[in-house]
Amino acid sequence: MLRTAYLLLSFLLITVLCFSQQKLAINGSSTAACAGSSNNNFCWVKLLTDYYVSIAQPVTLLNTAAFGENIYQCMPTGYVPPSGRPTPNTINNITNSLNWNPNVVLINYPSNWYDVWSVTEIMACYRRIRREVQMAGKLLFVTTTQPRTGFTASGRARLKEIKDSILDQFGNYAINFWDGIANPVDNTILPAYRYCCDDVHLNDVGHAILFERVRNKNIFSAGAPLSLQSATLSAKAMNGVVRLQAKVLGTDLLEIELQKSNNSSVFSKVETIQAAQQQDVTYDFEDKTPFTGTNYYRLKITEKGGRVLYSKITTVVINKDDLIIDKLFINGAGLQVYLQDYNHVTNYSYKVMVTDATGRLVQTKQFLITPVTPVQFSIPLSNFKAGVYILTIHGQKGETVTARFIIPF
Repeated sequence: MLRTAYLLLSFLLITVLCFSQQKLAINGSSTAACAGSSNNNFCWVKLLTDYYVSIAQPVTLLNTAAFGENIYQCMPTGYVPPSGRPTPNTINNITNSLNWNPNVVLINYPSNWYDVWSVTEIMACYRRIRREVQMAGKLLFVTTTQPRTGFTASGRARLKEIKDSILDQFGNYAINFWDGIANPVDNTILPAYRYCCDDVHLNDVGHAILFERVRNKNIFSAGAPLSLQSATLSAKAMNGVVRLQAKVLGTDLLEIELQKSNNSSVFSKVETIQAAQQQDVTYDFEDKTPFTGTNYYRLKITEKGGRVLYSKITTVVINKDDLIIDKLFINGAGLQVYLQDYNHVTNYSYKVMVTDATGRLVQTKQFLITPVTPVQFSIPLSNFKAGVYILTIHGQKGETVTARFIIPF
């Protein structure tokens, strides 16, 4: 009985350990397939898995890297490449890896065909792969290019340019397989790291460096590199327009998008901006067409590594009693004013005041408007001098709206 219980407990423990193991999928070409190493034990992939065993965190590995593979062959199943480019290899591509349900995907395509294809199309492939991984809810790390002595000078320069693009676009999720391995003078492989028998691959010492750089990324840690540190959003309504201010702290951010909703569940885009790279930046947004009632706002922030995060939701209420200026412009007839007024269901009185930049009252008028949509009226400007003026409109229920206009010189 005790023996049976012991065996059952052992089985359950083994099951828990197996299911708790992290799963790593590697897509790539010959370097990830251990080319250049004297035997597989010195390959950067084997060194990596051995390292996780040594710290009692063994990983389950799916390595589909193959000699001669290229970035187009990694593209998702169903992708149609440009004319003259390879189609996805459905045995080794990103779709195959994601179907395996890994925790982390790592892609390593160092150089194949990069001396022929444009930087633009190559980076478009990387971004498409990132989107696939992001949509699957997984984490993606991308290695940069590696130096390749066998390329011409222009080809080697292009490899360096692609390296810079990967570091720029993937930020903390890029793993640098170039710096310190490439000769900075001519972009060839430094002799200490060059495989003896070709001008393409790295030797055991080179593979050891690649391993160290992947290990140092701590790719399975819950604290894997996050470029976003904090994001706050504040909002207030003024004259029917919602003004919002976003404060974002972080680096390597790709995009910040302001979103809104009238039900706190389905959000739509208000505005998108390209994120700056400073540590602490403030962005100002304006929503000129808010919903009547409660407006829910949030920030959608995309890191260069592909991770998407959201700020806390902030709310602003636009009451149906609000008086809103829809349009304000000057033409030959004077200042044209168009209002949105939810109180305007019958004849309605508006008191209009115009003051100059010093606060001096320049003109006051009373308008009685019959039901029209939108409410509109005109203020003659023939006696006004050039300058800045403030228009203030009071509705008979106490609502007030102000706006600035300029009469040019």
